[in-house]
Amino acid sequence: MVPPPSAMSPGEKHGPAATPKTARFLVRLYGVLLLRPTTYANIAVGGGTVLQAAVVVTIVALATGVGAIGLAGEQANQDVGQTFVFGILGALFTWALWVVATAFLGVIAVRESAARPDLVRLIGTLSFAQAPAVFRAFSFNHEAAVVLFIATLLWQVAAMTVAVLQAFGYASAWRAFGLVIFGLVPVVVINIFVL
Repeated sequence: MVPPPSAMSPGEKHGPAATPKTARFLVRLYGVLLLRPTTYANIAVGGGTVLQAAVVVTIVALATGVGAIGLAGEQANQDVGQTFVFGILGALFTWALWVVATAFLGVIAVRESAARPDLVRLIGTLSFAQAPAVFRAFSFNHEAAVVLFIATLLWQVAAMTVAVLQAFGYASAWRAFGLVIFGLVPVVVINIFVL
C-alpha cells in the first residue's frame, strides 16, 4: 500500500534515489517517531531498509544498555559493564522475540490481507518501530529509568501497531493493535519470569 506522493513527507516524495542514504534514513526515523503511516508504508515497500533497520536495532540496544544502568540504580555501580552488556543483550533478545512473534502471528495465523508482505521487509518495518526506545539512553537514575522504560514501551506498541497496519495492509487498527499485543505477551512473560 504505497501512499500517493502528495501524502509523503518531503524526503520521501522523490523516492529513494533522489535523497542521500543518510538523509533518507533520518527522514524515515523522524517519521517513525512521529507515527506517520506514510513513513511506515514507505519502509514496507521501499528498498534499502534492511541495513537501516539493523542500525535502528543496534542504536536501540545501545540506548537500552545505557538505560539499564539507570534502571539498576545503585546496584549498577558494582558492575556497570555487566549491566550495560546485559541491557544490550536483553534489548536484542526482546526485539527478536517481539518481531518474530508478531511476524509469525501476522503471516501465519492472521490472514486478513490478500497481499502478504515480504518477510525481510516486514522485519525491517517492525524493526524501525523499535525506534522510540532510543530515549532510554536518558535514564540517568532509577526513577527516570522506570518512567522512560514504560513510556518508550507504550510508544513502541503504538509504533508497532502502525507498522503492522501498513505492512499487512489491515483495514482495522484494532486488529493490528491486537496482533502487536499478542506478539508482546511472550516478551513480557519471558522478561518477568526468566530475565
